[in-house]
Amino acid sequence: MSKTFTNRIGGVIGSNVVYEPVAESTNTEATLALARKEPEGATYIVDFQTKGRGQRGNFWESEEGKNLTFSILTYPGFVEVYDHFYLSKVVANGVVQALEQLGVRAKIKWPNDIYVGDLKVAGILIENGLMGNCLSHSIWGIGLNVNQQAFASDAPNPTSMALILGRELGRNEVLQAVLGAIDGWYAKLRNGEKADIDAYYFNALYRSQGVYWFMADGERFRASIKEIQHTGELVLEDERGALRSFAFKEVAFII
Repeated sequence: MSKTFTNRIGGVIGSNVVYEPVAESTNTEATLALARKEPEGATYIVDFQTKGRGQRGNFWESEEGKNLTFSILTYPGFVEVYDHFYLSKVVANGVVQALEQLGVRAKIKWPNDIYVGDLKVAGILIENGLMGNCLSHSIWGIGLNVNQQAFASDAPNPTSMALILGRELGRNEVLQAVLGAIDGWYAKLRNGEKADIDAYYFNALYRSQGVYWFMADGERFRASIKEIQHTGELVLEDERGALRSFAFKEVAFII
C-alpha cells in the first residue's frame, strides 16, 4: 500500500502533512513541533507508534501500515478555557462526518470515542495548553482503524472501516476526508457557530435515544442521556427521574 500522504488543498487543518514511518507517538511529534513553533494545522502521521497513547493512558493498538494514526497541531487562542470541550466536539464531529461520506455510519461515544454499532472504530486524544483565560495550543491525536482485519490486544470491541465495508480503503483518501471535515468544523468554531456544532454532536451521540445501563462508583443503573453540559459533563436521567451529572472518567457505559 502506498505510504505517500499528500496535503489537502485549502483550509488550515492539514495544510502541512509530515509523514514518518515510525515514531514514539504522533502527539509526541506534534509536541516537538509546538516547541519549534510550527504553523497551525500541521499534521503528523506515522505508520507505527512505539508508544501510541489512548484515553486514560491506555495503549492504542494499530497494525503497521494498515490504519491512520496522526496528530494535528492547532493554536485556538480564540477559545476560552471554559469552552475547551468545543475542541473535542469539532474533532469528533469531523471524524463522524468524514466516515459518513465514506459510507460508514458512526456515532460519538461520549466524550469522543467513535463507534459503529457497539464497536470502536476510532479514538481521539486531545491535549490542551493554557495561556491566561484562553487556550495557547491544542494537539488533536486521532487513531482510526482503516484496514486492520484482526486485533491482538485485549481491547474488548475494536473494528475497522474495512471490516464494516467489506473492502480495503486508500488511507490517503480517508485522511483527506477527515482533515477536510475537521477543518470545516474548526472554521465554524472560529466563526462562533457553536449552535451548529452542538446540534451535530448531540445528534451523533451513541445511545442518545433510549435507556441503557451505566456504571458509576461501583453502582449499575439504567438511565437515558439528557444533555451534554457546556463544559462537557454528561447529564443522565435515571429510572427514578433524577438527573445525574458526570465528568469524564466518572461514569462508564455498560456495553
